[in-house]
Amino acid sequence: MEEIEWREELEVGHPMIDADHQRLVMMMNTLLEAVLEDRGQDVLGEILDGLVVYARTHFAREEKEMRLHHYPDMTAHIREHARFIHEISGFQIRFRAGDTALSLGLIRFLRVWLIDHILTVDRKLANYLQDGVGEKAVP
Repeated sequence: MEEIEWREELEVGHPMIDADHQRLVMMMNTLLEAVLEDRGQDVLGEILDGLVVYARTHFAREEKEMRLHHYPDMTAHIREHARFIHEISGFQIRFRAGDTALSLGLIRFLRVWLIDHILTVDRKLANYLQDGVGEKAVP
């Protein structure tokens, strides 16, 4: 399995979202490298935990932007985030229980989910934010 190469087509045009996505891709590639080099459960566990924490941080930032700009598809988008957290948490639980065979399956899931999410759901959000359609909520 090859690393995910960050390429222009993955950019959605929103600086914060693109920077977060680049970091998520880097973290996934670090996980893949650790799996392929068989670095051990402790290292893999730390990388996976860091990836989950950062994904939650990224989602919180996106969701803040959605609320701030009254994004009309916010509910569906947040549901996608929740689905991801549910899936990756399941991997995390099985991994902690000693299921080492799931590593490549996890990476496949991460790759497919992230690329699909970026190219469809996040691109739609970024386009909305760039078009200035949403009004900012008054603090």
